[in-house]
Amino acid sequence: MRVVTMVLSDVSASLSSAFSSDLTTGTSFEYMKKPKAKVNKKKLKRKKLKDREESEKLAYGTYATTGNTITYRARKGGTNASGGYHIVTQQLKPGEKLTREQLLDLRCKKKGDRNCY
Repeated sequence: MRVVTMVLSDVSASLSSAFSSDLTTGTSFEYMKKPKAKVNKKKLKRKKLKDREESEKLAYGTYATTGNTITYRARKGGTNASGGYHIVTQQLKPGEKLTREQLLDLRCKKKGDRNCY
């Protein structure tokens, strides 16, 4: 049995193995469709949920909140010619959650993001 690995054009295709002799006469053949892969709906749903959580987690970037901590970039003090930053992790009050609007307000107050509107 030979498997078509790719179709190059209307008259040309690539096969998985070569014929043993030169074909000068017509030959009968049959073709079968590749069976569809079975989709596990539970795994697919879990994967979509995990991807969504990861994309939301990455959407915050450096200014992220996880549980009761907030992480943000702060400009280093002093006269640093390169304008260096360091990452600051701050504890929130128990039960306090920050929305994206509150995170944006926090960014606007920081010196590095003072042009944030």
